[in-house]
Amino acid sequence: MVNDITGQYHKQGDFSKREQEVLVEVKKLTGFKVDQLIFKGIIYKSDKIGSLIYRGQYKGKTAVLKLQGVPVQVDEYEITKAFNLYNQSKIIRLPEIYLFQPWLEDKGYSFFISEWVDAPRIFTMPWATTEQMQEYAAFFQEYKTNCLANPWLSFPSINITVKDYLLAQASKRKIICQKVGRIPEKLADYIYHTYLEYVNNYLPTDLKMTFCHAHLSANDIYKISDKEYVLMSNLFWGYRPEWYELAINLWACLISIREHNLQPKQSFDCVQDWLKVYKEIPVVQQDSNFERKFWFLMAERAVGAILADLGVNDEFAKPEMKDITPQLLKMFENLFYMAGFEILRNSLKDDIFG
Repeated sequence: MVNDITGQYHKQGDFSKREQEVLVEVKKLTGFKVDQLIFKGIIYKSDKIGSLIYRGQYKGKTAVLKLQGVPVQVDEYEITKAFNLYNQSKIIRLPEIYLFQPWLEDKGYSFFISEWVDAPRIFTMPWATTEQMQEYAAFFQEYKTNCLANPWLSFPSINITVKDYLLAQASKRKIICQKVGRIPEKLADYIYHTYLEYVNNYLPTDLKMTFCHAHLSANDIYKISDKEYVLMSNLFWGYRPEWYELAINLWACLISIREHNLQPKQSFDCVQDWLKVYKEIPVVQQDSNFERKFWFLMAERAVGAILADLGVNDEFAKPEMKDITPQLLKMFENLFYMAGFEILRNSLKDDIFG
């Protein structure tokens, strides 16, 4: 059982329209005092808000209130309990949850109150120093070997293969992209159909679905000290293609670029620098086919950026993004072509030597 947050796109309305009504109820029930709205969980478009997060005061200490307006398959509270039960890491943890109310069908929301984590991210995106990349790599090694020692969410009862997953995700994004129509239809069709060709003909046979945190980027890793990290976005635990987290981290860096004169070499160097660090991670070194899998996942992330993130997300339609969004679109096009070159090159090498 895993959560499908983006799958709520088509049926989700704007939960923020009920914000005051729900907030009044929850404050009365819990005594939580709101200081500030700090996050809106937007599902691609600003009229599809699924959650709201506030900072405030609860029982004499700074805390966080999250209102969840989209029903999920696995509640965040249940995820936290399971993580705490199976986590073997001494330095990685999740925020402590003080109070939890499961989904109320008649009310149409759930909520929880948790600790306020007052700490910086592991690094500030988009650009990380060599030392910061190495710290992320060390974090990943700890996460992979100790947080994931015992997967605590069951695999979907229907046996979903990597191919099933990738094709379903691409189809969802293409449908969403068509509905919004923000990027050229010709480009969307070309990227989509080329990607389908890669999936159908060149998918690594040893790429498997694994349990992971699907948003393991700097945005979701808070560094309290060298001996304590806190993970956020915990609805995103689930099954994804192997090494998905490493592709997500790089995607998150690239899509957060806000430079008006982005040079193609900058993004190319960023990918190569991260790949070099990734290949030094001990658990990665155990996979002789890692690099081929990595490029396949970077192609998947580029498709996601082009069809759904840049093509649909309202963030990139803002006036201040007028000059930056086309540059990002071109950057992810180039990343897709670069990944495609590596996919084909590695496949040809296999044909010759395999």
